[in-house]
Amino acid sequence: MRQLNINFRENEIRLEETKGRRGFRMDLAFSYGREAQDPIFDRIRADPTNTYTVEVNAYLPIWDWGEHSCRIAASRIGLDQTRLRIDQAEQSIRSDVVNQVRNAEEFGDRALAMEQNLLLATELSASSLELYLQGSIAALDLLQSFRRQVDTT
Repeated sequence: MRQLNINFRENEIRLEETKGRRGFRMDLAFSYGREAQDPIFDRIRADPTNTYTVEVNAYLPIWDWGEHSCRIAASRIGLDQTRLRIDQAEQSIRSDVVNQVRNAEEFGDRALAMEQNLLLATELSASSLELYLQGSIAALDLLQSFRRQVDTT
């Protein structure tokens, strides 16, 4: 998510750069150096001279056949794509959280149901034992009751 936000900001900056490229622009460069322009190579290090350079480049857009507007549109599309990826990531996080909460609730419900089934099976076994002791049910019925209790756990 953090990387998507970084990409979004970078795309915003690129869009602003693209918008600014159409305007008049001038680059100015200065350089200084030392060189030896001596035809005799034995004295090349003995007497160097200073050199100065000034370079000016000017850009004046006249007509670009719609290239600038197409570049701006492409930058906006890239920005929209990044925004959609951010929305998709947020939606994915939300749905993952909702699914995890739902799974936890279902697990809790299943655990409660199992606990209630175990309690009922225990009560059934206890009542079957009492009935057996009174002689109301046969030993086979008592064993089946205990078997149900074991199957429940």
